[in-house]
Amino acid sequence: MSVSGYVLINAAMGKASEVIKEVSNIGGVIKAQSVTGQYDAIAIVEADNINVLGKIVANQIQKVPGVIGTITCPTIDLE
Repeated sequence: MSVSGYVLINAAMGKASEVIKEVSNIGGVIKAQSVTGQYDAIAIVEADNINVLGKIVANQIQKVPGVIGTITCPTIDLE
């Protein structure tokens, strides 16, 4: 069973586009885009399970230069 989630990303000032480019190249990231509001970017991530999703965020996305912080929102299927 696979899991997906939205990762909200805060980037350092002036670094959002660089962060998006780097995050887009990470395995499991389906799409990364800039957003307006409290966060600078959002990434859609797919993984084999919730533990792998967490590892992608903690070990890869959060280590991208310019990433200040993240919030991960795993999706759930209510059907």
